[in-house]
Amino acid sequence: MKNKFAYLIIDEENKMEIVYKDNPKLTLEELYKAIGCHTIQIVRPYINEVRQNHIIMIIDEEGKLRDKETNLAATLLYNVPDDYIVGKCILAKDAADGFEEPDLFAIPLDEAKMFYESYTKSIVQA
Repeated sequence: MKNKFAYLIIDEENKMEIVYKDNPKLTLEELYKAIGCHTIQIVRPYINEVRQNHIIMIIDEEGKLRDKETNLAATLLYNVPDDYIVGKCILAKDAADGFEEPDLFAIPLDEAKMFYESYTKSIVQA
């Protein structure tokens, strides 16, 4: 069965897209292409429900320097006072324990779909 995994992209217009994958491993090339950048930064959201599931946010490391548009939805998910996310943001999974270099993986498809549905319901209610 194909497409057992996915990662999620939140764009600057607060829209979320599911990108389906056959295998869980993410490459730098596909991340650069999906975000539209040359360097990435990995940040961890500070919302407990998201953090407990080892969800990480992958963003353009130079996005603020390149004056990319603020990503309000990603900023709210990031939940760090006095900081904000710009440009597209990828939600993926970290197989590491949080104390070492992250291992970037796509999210199991059922989990990605649940997160997507929860996200789209919260946007509609807002």
